[in-house]
Amino acid sequence: MSTRHTEDHPAEGLGVDVDAPRNVAQSSATVASGTSFGRMKCYNRSTGAFVGWLGTYNYSVDLVHDADSGAGVAWTPWGSDMYLTMDWSPGYRYLGLGASSYACWGIAGGWTDAIVYNPDHTLSLKSDPKRKLYGPYGNDWVCWSNGEDNQNILRCELES
Repeated sequence: MSTRHTEDHPAEGLGVDVDAPRNVAQSSATVASGTSFGRMKCYNRSTGAFVGWLGTYNYSVDLVHDADSGAGVAWTPWGSDMYLTMDWSPGYRYLGLGASSYACWGIAGGWTDAIVYNPDHTLSLKSDPKRKLYGPYGNDWVCWSNGEDNQNILRCELES
């Protein structure tokens, strides 16, 4: 007879079903026809200062300082989850957790994550709600926090 040792998952008690299968955006068909893409304007949550629009550089997420250079994004439902989708040719890319905690625009089925748009207008990973989008880091890069609060958490507003 063996005994199985279990520990509480860090997301236990946060309203996250840690045993549920993870929904992953499977194809660009999840983006509804006629979806209106806008620009995501970002502010420093602590100071309220405008820091830029979400952009893209080689599939990495960065902050750009010209609205016209910002990525066209929209909220896209998939099952009970929401994804932040970037309009990209020939398909779409989805906000996700990349290498070394950098934010990235992943292809469907790849480095994509369901996103929670929190009441304070911050963005969290549904799989780990304590991890929030922050920036700028280094040369205007955008990253996911390690779960700790920091002075560069972004407050985001989608403009049409």
